[in-house]
Formats: sequence, C-alpha cells, structure tokens
Amino acid sequence: MTYEIVKTLEEYTDEKQHGVVMIVKVNSPHVSLDFSDKAFHDITTFRFESGWVQVDENTKLEITRLLASCSEDHDHGVYYQAPREMPLWEAMFNIGEISADGLIPETEETETKDTK
Repeated sequence: MTYEIVKTLEEYTDEKQHGVVMIVKVNSPHVSLDFSDKAFHDITTFRFESGWVQVDENTKLEITRLLASCSEDHDHGVYYQAPREMPLWEAMFNIGEISADGLIPETEETETKDTK
C-alpha cells in the first residue's frame, strides 16, 4: 500500500498556530461508511489536516485527522483522528499506508521511517 500527495491546500505558521491541509491519494482503497447514504464506499482520496493552536500561555490544542473524501458536497467522515499534531507519513502509517520508496515524501530526507 502506498500514497502520494495530490496537492497542498493550505500551510501556515506563526507563533500562535501551525497547520497543514493536503489532499492525499492511496493506491489500495479503504472501505468506509458514508452516513449520508448509509452505505459502504471504497475511499482512495483523503483530506489530511494537522496542526496546533496556542489558546493561551498554558493551553495548546493539537489535532491530526484524515477525512474520507468522496464526490458529494457534504461533510466528510473522519477516517482517522489523533489528539496531537503529526506529519503526514505518520498518519498514513497508522492506517497501513507507506510511501512508495520508503522515504518521508514531504521532505528531502533520505532517512527511512524505520531509522528516524
């Protein structure tokens, strides 16, 4: 199973927040329930969202999630969610996907995920 970044929709950083939003495509479909039509669908495209917001000096909120994407214009279901910021490769690894070459795709690093 492999994945590729289709496009980066948003990326922002300052002293109070950081975030990234990407569209990611996988080679092998994942089965997910679509609550709008109460049916199972093969999902090959995901919306990746990850980041943090510094609410006040003592509170930092983080989240990462993969949203199941489809052709309909409605809220997409959460396929995977974690209560912390993480890079794309880690979220994709958690759902059983790896990059095609074993490298971290959004960087120029030559290190594999196993040695990082």
